[in-house]
Formats: sequence, structure tokens, C-alpha cells
Amino acid sequence: MKDGPEKPLLSERLKANMQAAEQHHADLMASASTSFETDIKAILKNAQTTIARDLAAQHRAIKTEIEAELNHLRKQLGLYHQARKWSPLLLALAVLFSLLLVLGATWFWATSYQEWRTAKSLQSALDDSQNGYLLLNLTNGTLARCTPNQTTITCKDMKE
Repeated sequence: MKDGPEKPLLSERLKANMQAAEQHHADLMASASTSFETDIKAILKNAQTTIARDLAAQHRAIKTEIEAELNHLRKQLGLYHQARKWSPLLLALAVLFSLLLVLGATWFWATSYQEWRTAKSLQSALDDSQNGYLLLNLTNGTLARCTPNQTTITCKDMKE
């Protein structure tokens, strides 16, 4: 008679333990997902700040270099005192300076666009993280989407 009542008690305890384990697993997965998303957002913000700072420094350096070169050319050619004599050269320098400014602005725009595109790509990857987990490969900087199955975790590299 002892075997009869104990089996349902063991079965109930086993079910309760399984439910507690499943809840604990779900809590751990939710915590890991939130932590990973926060880490990726912090990395993204740091990268954006670094890129913006580097672009501003490069822009200032290019501008200073162009101004220094123009001042050097003005002094070397004596443009201040002989403006009429050197007007074709002044025109050529103005065209060259304009061309350099256009090229600099184009370069600055292209790098800003690339930064925006990268940020947009990472943001969309973060927005899609509801379908699994994102893993960042620190050796080559690639992202992979991982989805857990019953017995395995499947990861697939993400393309831009």
C-alpha cells in the first residue's frame, strides 16, 4: 500500500521541479538577451562617438593643411602685391581650392553615409533580435543570428 500513494507524490514533485526548471531557464534566457542587447547598444554608441570624433579631427586637419598650403603659395608667389599680374593663377588657385573643398565635402559626406548605413544595419539587427540571439564575433567583427532548437543552437552569419 505504500507504493500507491508515493508514486503520485513523486510525479507531482517531478512536475513541479520541471516547471521550476523551465521558469528558471526562461528567466535566464530573458536576462541574457537583455544584457546582450544593452552591450551591443553601448558598443554601437561608442563606435558612433569615436567615428564622429575621428571624422571631425580629420576634417580639421585637412582644412588646416589646405589653408597652410594656400598661405604658403600666396607668400611664395607674392600674390598680395601683384594681384593683377597673377590673376590667372589666382583663378586657378580658386578653382583648385574649390575642387579640394568639393572633394573634402564629398569624402566627409561619404564617410558620414557609411557610418549611418552601418548604424542602421546594426540597429535593424538589434530590432530583429526577437527571433533569436545575436552573437558578435570579436575576432573579425561579424554578427551571427543564433536560434535555439530542442537539442542544439543554430547560428547563421548576417550579411549587410
